[in-house]
Amino acid sequence: GGGGAPADAPDEPTAVTKLKEFQAQMQALQALLHDPETTEFCIVTIATALSLNEAERLLLELRREGIAVRRGVVNRLIA
Repeated sequence: GGGGAPADAPDEPTAVTKLKEFQAQMQALQALLHDPETTEFCIVTIATALSLNEAERLLLELRREGIAVRRGVVNRLIA
């Protein structure tokens, strides 16, 4: 035959259903991450300039997104 639908076209409704389920899960995760009563990030880093800069960048981004960060840990402070 020619010009018909792709061979996987019958699976499209299942794929669309799966994508909608995934979207709902991601929306629930987003709500959870933005709820300071249930979720909080704790940034863990080491005491090097690069690591501290990355931790600061993460902190600023999480705050910009409205995600709670109240604690941080700096490992390897004692040599």
